[in-house]
Amino acid sequence: MIANQKDKQATKAAWKRADFLDQRSYITMAGHVFLFGQDVSQMRVQVALDAMFKCAICGEYASLYFGNLEHIASGRKMNRCFCYKRTLADGTVHTNLRWTHGMFSHYSCHRDIHNREVKWTRKST
Repeated sequence: MIANQKDKQATKAAWKRADFLDQRSYITMAGHVFLFGQDVSQMRVQVALDAMFKCAICGEYASLYFGNLEHIASGRKMNRCFCYKRTLADGTVHTNLRWTHGMFSHYSCHRDIHNREVKWTRKST
């Protein structure tokens, strides 16, 4: 689809504004943002601060260490955009990120969503 192709002008403009630090990050023709490396780290901190470190699922405190930047719509690559309060090309405001408890937290919010269990590798001696 043409909407999923990289928008070279918008990506170059983001570089000039210093919105992107990683060379792999880009904006699509539809206006979705895909981040890599240090750009993901910055977005993670921003989402956590905006959420005031509260889990979007249970509402309890989730620190940077135990919290997780989670995609609301996940699955294939083009569904996992890093849009956060972003206006798309069609004028809609799109958010695909939220702050939740992470995989290794005492809370099971993230594990329950993805049907995962933690398999602790620590063996008692």
